[in-house]
Amino acid sequence: MRQRVCRVLIIVYILLYLIALAVAIVGTRGLFGVQPDGLMAVYLLFLGMPWTLVLPVLPLGSMPELLGQLIVAGLPILNLICLVWFCRRKRKRTYY
Repeated sequence: MRQRVCRVLIIVYILLYLIALAVAIVGTRGLFGVQPDGLMAVYLLFLGMPWTLVLPVLPLGSMPELLGQLIVAGLPILNLICLVWFCRRKRKRTYY
């Protein structure tokens, strides 16, 4: 039962991440006739939430804009790694 819940959580998280990434790319680049708006990437910030609180500490102002965007887009992957690790860790333990 636990394995199924973890698998569903991971799949849902991956789908949400892909949708948020697509919305961010379309919204910030102005593809398909959409007006370019930087706020379209806010969903990526929510998906990578604990790690996005570190962003004000990082010197992103001195980095190229594209590198900063790639960092923000990659932060939810850290949450995915933690989720997969937690699910595998729970699977190995058995409690009696």
